Amino acid sequence: ACSGTVTTQLALAGVPTVVAYKLNPITFIIAKFLYKLRYISLVNISAEVELMPEFLQKDVNSNTLSKALRLYIQNDELRDKISKKLTHQIIRMRPKGKLGNNLAAEKILEFVKN
Repeated sequence: ACSGTVTTQLALAGVPTVVAYKLNPITFIIAKFLYKLRYISLVNISAEVELMPEFLQKDVNSNTLSKALRLYIQNDELRDKISKKLTHQIIRMRPKGKLGNNLAAEKILEFVKN
């Protein structure tokens, strides 16, 4: 998976995922300079640990990706453990109180009524 939304949705479903990003080399250098993040996926950033293996640039190739995926395919215990950790992390990421879509709907209704 490569998009922040997709990786978050997969975590919500408890699906162990391998993250791959391959950017234009210049874009990658600029991003690396501007953002001092240890991880690139939203789930890993919020967990502050690599729940989803991440591969960037030259590491995005069939060999590294298939090796990472094979671990999930061949190891039921690992797959279940990561699935539970992903589900737990998504619960931690949820906002306290009302969800954003509910707040937005309330504000729109408020605006329309006035």
